[in-house]
Amino acid sequence: MRKSLEGFGSEYINLTSEIKNLVDAEHEKIGGDAANGEWSYSYEISILGQNNYGVDLNSDGIPEIVVDIGLYCMGSGGCTSPIYSFDNETKKFSKIGQINTRNYEISDIKVNGWLIFHDYWKLGVCERIKSTYYYKDNFYKIETQKTINIC
Repeated sequence: MRKSLEGFGSEYINLTSEIKNLVDAEHEKIGGDAANGEWSYSYEISILGQNNYGVDLNSDGIPEIVVDIGLYCMGSGGCTSPIYSFDNETKKFSKIGQINTRNYEISDIKVNGWLIFHDYWKLGVCERIKSTYYYKDNFYKIETQKTINIC
């Protein structure tokens, strides 16, 4: 059952403005001028998940949002992206974690009322670091990490 999303639209506009300001601030720090085409960071705000319906990590009826920002990309096999959750009581978005959205999977196991998930980082051709995230103290944190061999 979907809940009423009163306040979502205005808070979404605020979130997009915050992300744009973050990207603009990074441009200024480095001295690039995106307006003149020197360089730019791309960003995209979308629903978390690899399907058309998104993933609702806390079963509140509202899928979480992920923000893919080019400035968080690294050379280790992926890009980290912040995840935001909309609280229908306070009508606010809050950042609840940062994951490698190029190589992740959501579990069907819940801890503290939130789904756990895993992400993977390349260590080379045959090895990956698998991190498992649990939601606690209002944020997703790495609970375990292990190196896995895929060859």
